[in-house]
Amino acid sequence: MVDIPAMYDTYTFKTEDHSYSTFKITEVFEDSIYVDQNDYEIDELSEIYKIDKEENYPGDIYVVTKAEIKEMFNDGDIKDIERD
Repeated sequence: MVDIPAMYDTYTFKTEDHSYSTFKITEVFEDSIYVDQNDYEIDELSEIYKIDKEENYPGDIYVVTKAEIKEMFNDGDIKDIERD
């Protein structure tokens, strides 16, 4: 799925300070994606469900290249991808 991102995919990832958070894909383009990042982080990966709630996504959109997503995946920073 990391090679073919789709709108509404939810990615669980490891943050720079070794916590965990999520972002949702809002749009997909040829070489980049728009994401809405969760406002919260949590220490335990197994508890990500506690912060993965619609109200925690503020609608602040960030542009990320597909290459950056692939690098995060290859580095082990992306922990899960959920597709509806």
